[in-house]
Parts: sequence; structure tokens; C-alpha cells
Amino acid sequence: MGIMGTWHIYEMELWDEDYFNTEVQAYIEIKSSNRGYFQFGLVSGRIDGEVVFYATEHMEHLMNIWNIQPILPIT
Repeated sequence: MGIMGTWHIYEMELWDEDYFNTEVQAYIEIKSSNRGYFQFGLVSGRIDGEVVFYATEHMEHLMNIWNIQPILPIT
């Protein structure tokens, strides 16, 4: 199963939908180079590293993404 592409976030444990979709539909984008971007609410950043994909016995999928770097505004 390939995990490359744009994954929209529809639910988050700590924030409601009004927050995590504040600017854009919340997402994680993973490219074939294992690099990509994410944004939810007012948080955005780059993903650079190895993507490890797990599935539990109940088929709940979990991703472990290393080296997530926030994109800070230029002041």
C-alpha cells in the first residue's frame, strides 16, 4: 500500500474541526522522496525523513514520521 499523496485530516484528538481547518483543509502531503508538508490550524511545516507505516490488529493505521520541522514566519 502506497502512502504517497495528500492525506486530509478529518479528526484530531486535541482540537476541533473549526480550529484545524482554520486556513485550509488540514492535510499531510507525502512525496515519493519521503519529504512533504503538513498544515492544520495555524501550524505548518515540512516533513523530511523516513516514513514507517504500522497497522494494529484492529487495522487502525498509524504513521511514524521522523524529523518534522515547523515553518516559522519570517519577521
